[in-house]
Amino acid sequence: MKKSKVWGASLLLSMALGLTGCSFWSDEKDPEIVPDPMAENMYFIEGTVYDMDTRAVLPGATVTIADETITTGSDGTYLKMVTEKKTYAVDFSKESYLGVNADAVIASNAPNHSVLNLSVYLSKKGEMTHVDSHGMVVGNKPTENASEVTITIPEGALHEGETADLWVIQYQQPLGVTTQQTTGTSNIAALLDGLYVESNVTNFEKPLTLTWRNICSSEVYFKEVTVWSKVVTRAAGYTKEGNATATNGNYHFETAHLKSNYILEVYSTLNTGAPKTEANKVNGEASVKVDNSGSMTAIKDYALNVELKQGWTYTTTPEQALTAIGITGADITNMASTMTKIIENVEATPMGLFTAHLDLKTSISGGHVMYYRSDAKYCDRTYTFDVVVKGGKNQQAVVKVKKYTGSAETYYNVDSKMHSGGKM
Repeated sequence: MKKSKVWGASLLLSMALGLTGCSFWSDEKDPEIVPDPMAENMYFIEGTVYDMDTRAVLPGATVTIADETITTGSDGTYLKMVTEKKTYAVDFSKESYLGVNADAVIASNAPNHSVLNLSVYLSKKGEMTHVDSHGMVVGNKPTENASEVTITIPEGALHEGETADLWVIQYQQPLGVTTQQTTGTSNIAALLDGLYVESNVTNFEKPLTLTWRNICSSEVYFKEVTVWSKVVTRAAGYTKEGNATATNGNYHFETAHLKSNYILEVYSTLNTGAPKTEANKVNGEASVKVDNSGSMTAIKDYALNVELKQGWTYTTTPEQALTAIGITGADITNMASTMTKIIENVEATPMGLFTAHLDLKTSISGGHVMYYRSDAKYCDRTYTFDVVVKGGKNQQAVVKVKKYTGSAETYYNVDSKMHSGGKM
């Protein structure tokens, strides 16, 4: 899957505002010296908002960063330029959808012009369901068979004459993103799926059964899936509820006290290899050099159009990983899809490679030389999932991806007397 993003006029305008400093001549022999907007600190948080049901881009969603609200365009994308190295709270919302939030961290060692990609899925709220003392199954879709998540309320869980009004919504809670990249092996608790509940009744006389449907196979499932819960506030932490039980391709959990948020976590080992680089194109080339050493006149508003490689792709797919441990046929389908969802949550972007267009501007004073190059940073990442296969045997499914993690700039804009003709 490939797609292209163009970051537009609002970014260029904000950069252009940095060019308002006056130029001057000391005399006719002196070169024209102008401010360089590229010297300002600029970092970028960008991404795409998707509809969880259709997986299509979602225009008209609102993204709030640093007290500024941005509306996603027709392609579902947003962009925010920030100037400080710190943690930014990012909130996503749209009318009739369940809002989500995550943090974007510009670390203290982040290079100038760093770009963070934070893409999310938003889920529609659906309709409220009324349940009485006779009980029923409430799903995130109008029918039980169409629902990905359900809550089974048994008869007698409510008192005679008591009614519970419920919204049940499946969602994906985005994880935070950071410019700080680490290498080596770590054990991670990876998000598998989420369940959001609104109910006027929270305490029931009998346990309810929460079910995440068709995210494993009757013959293949994750060794351990943990259920966590919380109330819906950014500050509140999650409480461990216990482990889910896998049966018939579903995960189940029982509780007599409904919380607002539930998430399933799967434990995985993640190995991140050493960073590597590939050239990004800038103005269609591997690099740009502008030699203005022979002119006394400055070049103003020189455009640098950078094509940033982003996203991730498989080098060993979940299907290949499951086949390698002896899984065949229909048992692969649901597990492979679930593994992709888990990795998308960890990588904070849907599977696929794409190009993001970053439009920068510089000015080259008289008697100066400017050089710009952008290299895409990427690494190899290996996910190892512990799964149980037919007969109760434990196996490890190993999935590998190539992940773009950012870019590294080489930039100088200096007096030609300091420039020796090559890279400084």
